[in-house]
Amino acid sequence: MLHPVEKQRYEERFSTIESSFRIEGMDPSGDEIYEKAKAQVLSGELTPKEALSFVVENSRKSRRKVAYATA
Repeated sequence: MLHPVEKQRYEERFSTIESSFRIEGMDPSGDEIYEKAKAQVLSGELTPKEALSFVVENSRKSRRKVAYATA
């Protein structure tokens, strides 16, 4: 369980990250992998560093499942 001050700090960090993505034309909200990692950080299950590894690894796995057609 996160301390309330630490949880608030993480929420502010996520808000900043999401704003940065939106400025770049991307929106991580609604992305299943991102939302799961965010929830786990805010619940104290993962550290931000572990969440980043989780997102990267799961993003790679989901990209491998996509079939690409070549001409």
